[in-house]
Amino acid sequence: MVQLNVEGVFLDLYDLDPPKLNFAIEDITDTTARSTFSRTFRVPATSNNNTFFTNAYQINGVDFDVRIKRTSYIYIDGSLFSTGQLRLNKIYNSREGKRIDYECIFFGETKDLSTSIGEGYLNELDLSAYTHTLSYTAITKSWEAYPSGTTTDGLFNGDILYPLIDYGNTYTNGVVNETMVQQDNTAGVPAFTKVPHPLTEDRWKPLVRAKLLFDTIFEEAGFTYDSELLNSDLFLPIYVSAFGNEASIYTPNANNTCDITVNGSTTAAVIVPYNLKIFDYNNRFTIDPLTNTYEYTVPLTGTYEISWSINGSALTSTSGSISGRLRLNNAVTIDSDSQSIVNPGSQENPESVSYSLNSVWTGTLTAGQYLHVDIVDTNLENYNVNGGDFRVLSAPGQVALPSVLDDNYKKIDFIRDIITMFRLVLVPDNKRSNHFIIEPWQDYIATGEVMDWTHKLDLNKDLITEPLFYTQSSRINFNNKEGKDYLNVINEEQFKEVFGTAIVNGNNDLLEGERDITTNFTPTPITQIKRKNLSIGETFIIPQIHANEPGDNATYNPQHVSIRGNTRILYYNGIKDTDGIDWYLENDPNSPYDYYPMVSFYQDFPNTSNSLNLNWQIEQGYIQHAVNSPLLGKSVYDKYWSNYINSIYDGFARKVTAHFVLDSVDLLDFNFDNVIFVKDAYYYVNRIYDVSIGQKSSVKVDLIKLINYNVNEGGFVPPVLVWNTTDSDWEDTNVNWEGY
Repeated sequence: MVQLNVEGVFLDLYDLDPPKLNFAIEDITDTTARSTFSRTFRVPATSNNNTFFTNAYQINGVDFDVRIKRTSYIYIDGSLFSTGQLRLNKIYNSREGKRIDYECIFFGETKDLSTSIGEGYLNELDLSAYTHTLSYTAITKSWEAYPSGTTTDGLFNGDILYPLIDYGNTYTNGVVNETMVQQDNTAGVPAFTKVPHPLTEDRWKPLVRAKLLFDTIFEEAGFTYDSELLNSDLFLPIYVSAFGNEASIYTPNANNTCDITVNGSTTAAVIVPYNLKIFDYNNRFTIDPLTNTYEYTVPLTGTYEISWSINGSALTSTSGSISGRLRLNNAVTIDSDSQSIVNPGSQENPESVSYSLNSVWTGTLTAGQYLHVDIVDTNLENYNVNGGDFRVLSAPGQVALPSVLDDNYKKIDFIRDIITMFRLVLVPDNKRSNHFIIEPWQDYIATGEVMDWTHKLDLNKDLITEPLFYTQSSRINFNNKEGKDYLNVINEEQFKEVFGTAIVNGNNDLLEGERDITTNFTPTPITQIKRKNLSIGETFIIPQIHANEPGDNATYNPQHVSIRGNTRILYYNGIKDTDGIDWYLENDPNSPYDYYPMVSFYQDFPNTSNSLNLNWQIEQGYIQHAVNSPLLGKSVYDKYWSNYINSIYDGFARKVTAHFVLDSVDLLDFNFDNVIFVKDAYYYVNRIYDVSIGQKSSVKVDLIKLINYNVNEGGFVPPVLVWNTTDSDWEDTNVNWEGY
C-alpha cells in the first residue's frame, strides 16, 4: 500500500496509477548531483483532496500559487520510503466537470535542500555569535587553532583565524603611508621588522573555517548530515577568506581609525573645516548638520591614540596668541597646543605670521562620544587655516563576520563549490528525515551491500550496452576563478591559465568539445616576504594578495597596491619559524615575534608525499630556494577526481541499460552505494526510471560497470551458475554479458 502524506494530510491516490519516481545520483556527462524526483502524477479531486489543495495552495477557481511547496512523505506498507516536497503543477477539469485531477510533482530531499538554501548570500548567514573586538589578544589567540593546538583550541574554538598575509599599502606621492610587511634595513623604510613600525591590529583580516560556513548553511536550511570527510582532521584546518568587499589594506568594520587632512587655504571659523579624507573606512568622521561641526564619533569603548595638527597664518598688528583644542562632546577640552603671535608690524601695515599647532593624545573614550578640533585666538585681527590633519592612530575595532564575507557569493554556490572541489555525493538518508550522507564519490560508490539482480532481469526488454567513453568531452578543464594579485597575474601571463588549473584530454579523435569544472575560489600562490637580507627569512612564506604597480619613488617601486581579494580557500599550517627575522605587532607586549601563523594551499608545510594540495594541479609555485618540495602530495583532482575520470574514460567502461522487475522490498533496501551483481560483472546504479511506487513492475535502470571491482572478504559470493541455462535466450556462464 502506498501512502502520500503532505504536512499531516494523507492524500487519496489512484489505486491503479500510483506515483512514479525517478532515482538518480548524478549525470555521468556533467557530474551534476541529481535529486530523487518524480515524473508528474495525478491525484483525484476527492472531498479530502479538494479541501487540502484549496487550503494549502490558495486555489481560487482554477488559479493557484505555483511557488508553494509542501513537505511530503511517501510510505510503502507503513514504512517511510522517501521525504521531499510536493508541488501542484496543473488542475485538469474534464468535459462537463465529470472528472477533476490535480497534477503534482514530488521533489526528493536533494532538491529540497537546494530550495531551502535558496538564493541568499554568505553575508546573510547568522554568525552574530562570532562578532568580536579586534585586538592583539584575539589575533594571537587565533593562532592556537589546529594544527598548532587541539581541534578545539584557538579563537572561538578555532573557527576564526588571523593569519599573516600582505594586503599591500597606500601611497602618497610615491611614498608609503603605513608599515610594510617586509624585512628591510634601509633607513626610512617603515618595515614591520623595526620597533617604531609594528603591524597595526586593523591590518589583520579574518578567515573562517569552511566547516563552520558549511554547517551554518545546512543548519539554517533545516538539514543535518554525516560525513567522514567534512568531520575529519583533513577538512578541519581549511579556512575561507573574509577579506571584505572593497580594495583595502584594512580590516573591514574593524578599522575605526581615520586620517582627515585640510585641503588648501580656508578661512578659519570656530570649527576647523576638515574636508579631504585620506582614509576613513567606516565614515567615522562626519559633519553634524545642526552645528556644522566636523566630528569623529567614538565607535567602541577603549583606548585611543589621536594626533591632530593645524597650520596657517595670522595677519595682525598687535601681539596675541592662537590655540588649537581637541574637544570632547563639544564641551570638554582634553588636549591643546598654543603659539604666541608677536606684533610684526604697524596697524597700517600688518604682516603675516605663520603658526603651527599639533599634539598627540592617548586616553580612554566611551562609545557614542564625539571629538572635534577648533581654534581659539586672542587679539588677532584675522587668521587662515592652510592645512592640518586629524588622525586616529589606534582604536579598538570590532569584526562582524557576515559583513566581511563576499557579498556576491551565494550560499548555494559555496555548497556547490565544496561539493565540486572534493567530488562529493549528497545522498538522502532513507532512515532519517532531512539528513544526508555526504562523502567523496570514490569513498561512497560501491561501498555498500552487494545485491544479486541477475534473476530480476526482464528478458522481454532490450538490453543496451554502450561505452561511457562516447558520452565524454574531448577535454575537461578544471579551474578556479582568476585573481588580480601579482603572483596570479604573473602565472596567467606566463602560462595563459589560472594558477593550479588541470586539463584532462581524452586523447582520442572520436571525442569532441570541452567542458569546464570550476569553482568560485581564487587560487593563492605564496612566496617569501620581501627581504633586504637574503641570508635570512628563507622559510618566512606568506600569501601576498596585492597588485604591483609602477611607483614614482625608487624606494617603493613597485608599489604594493590593495585589491579586492575575492574568496580564497586555504589550509592553516600552524605556527612557523621566521628563519631569523623578528617582527612587531601593535599593542602586543610579546613582540617581537620570531614565528608567524602560516596559511597556504598545502595541507602540510613543508609538503609531504601524503599532503593534499587545494589546487586542481600541483604547480612548481613561486617559493624561492629549496625550502619545500612543491611536487609532492596530491592535488584535489589527483585525490578526489582522477579515479572517477579514469573510470569513465576507460576503454572498457560501460553503461548498461536494462529492465529489472523490482518490488517494494527492493526499493526500500536500495541505496546508491549498493553494488549490483548481474551474471558475471559488478555495477553501480546511476539512474532508475519511472518506478511505480508500491507495485512490482519492470523498470528501466542505467548501470555503470565497476572496473576491477573486488568483493571484500566476508562479502558477497557470486553463484556458480548465474544464468538460467535452460532458457535458449541466454548464453552459458562463460560468455561475457557485454557480448550479448
